Amino acid sequence: MGSLFCLQAAHAALRERGGSVVLIGPSESLVGASGQVPLMTLAEGQRSLVKSAARQWGCLGIRLNWVGVAGSHYAPALAQAAFPLSPELGDPPPALGVAPEPDGAVADAVAWLAGDAARGVTGASLNLDGGDWMVP
Repeated sequence: MGSLFCLQAAHAALRERGGSVVLIGPSESLVGASGQVPLMTLAEGQRSLVKSAARQWGCLGIRLNWVGVAGSHYAPALAQAAFPLSPELGDPPPALGVAPEPDGAVADAVAWLAGDAARGVTGASLNLDGGDWMVP
């Protein structure tokens, strides 16, 4: 409900002037995980909410995007979760060797999405997990 309430407040604040909202969730939601059904369901619901609101609010000049980050940064228990193996490689580290830190590369990407340089981007799901999960 937190994501819904956040978006409702953002709509009230931005409907007259436009702007950008970026929600952050665990990138693991893109593949699912045994024993993590409530969290994965919540995160996918959050992504769907962002996409639906982006389509509906675009005419008001409001852009919404979702950023997936390595969930273990926010919930250390996820580091022990039984996630599926990458079909082509098994269980490798992220392609970049490490997941980006929230106060570094993730913050930079969120700032870009929120700024004018990304004025043509809305309804996107951007995976910022170092290449751990690569999806279309």
